Amino acid sequence: MLEHGLTEAAAPARTVVVGAGGFVGGAIARNLEARGANVTRLGRGEVDLLSDGAGEKLAGMLTAVDAVVLVSAIAPTKNLGMLRDNVTMIEAMPQLMPTFDPDIAKQAERVLIKPRDIETKVGLWATKIPPGSPVLIELTNPETKEVVVTLEVDACLVATGRIPATKNLDLNMVAVETDRRGFIPVDEHLAVMRDGKPVPHLYAIGDANGKMMLAHSASAQGIVAVDNICGASRTVDYNAIPAAAFTHPEVSFVGMTEPAAKAKAKEEGYEVTSVRSYF
Repeated sequence: MLEHGLTEAAAPARTVVVGAGGFVGGAIARNLEARGANVTRLGRGEVDLLSDGAGEKLAGMLTAVDAVVLVSAIAPTKNLGMLRDNVTMIEAMPQLMPTFDPDIAKQAERVLIKPRDIETKVGLWATKIPPGSPVLIELTNPETKEVVVTLEVDACLVATGRIPATKNLDLNMVAVETDRRGFIPVDEHLAVMRDGKPVPHLYAIGDANGKMMLAHSASAQGIVAVDNICGASRTVDYNAIPAAAFTHPEVSFVGMTEPAAKAKAKEEGYEVTSVRSYF
């Protein structure tokens, strides 16, 4: 997926890919090499991006080469603030970390964002980012569809999610169609669905079904699918699967958010209370 769709734009002559040992990093490196770039591949262990001083390391790398691609998990709210004089984070939803509980998101913003030179813009869509240098980013109001502001920046890191790699599975051979986003429809037992009914002996797990796009969710689904193949009748409790943001320090949660729990309680006729503690 990352190796196709090459444009005619010239690649930077000297490029470093951090995290090139993985599948995604390797694909990015090959993509750049196919465009004629001289790529230096670094594994995560060769540049400790989670250690103190990582911002200075990255800044030093940027002065020595034309571009750096970060594929390894890094602590952006700690290190990106050190990398440039000004960093702007753009979120289409009304709050940062929209999938997290609002209390967690507010605390993370207080601890990780506000003490650093990081500007945040929420509730806006980045509707246009044409190629060029400097990079121009048009931010649009999602309600009025009007351009609110155009940012001029040195570089733009786009992290808007993933799509499933299901196009080349030849699902048409078993008359199975993906949804409009490319996900394979499955039932609660992870059996692939066709015309509203499970296809015998066919299962889909992980990012392919889009239920919860986390590695440990895929592992749990794999265990459940194997059990069901062997004759059991198991499902995955997604409320028991944790999620995390790889900031510094890390932020994690498990279960429903408080607003989601209260909405469910109102629908089903019971009350929800919350308790806060610090440690």
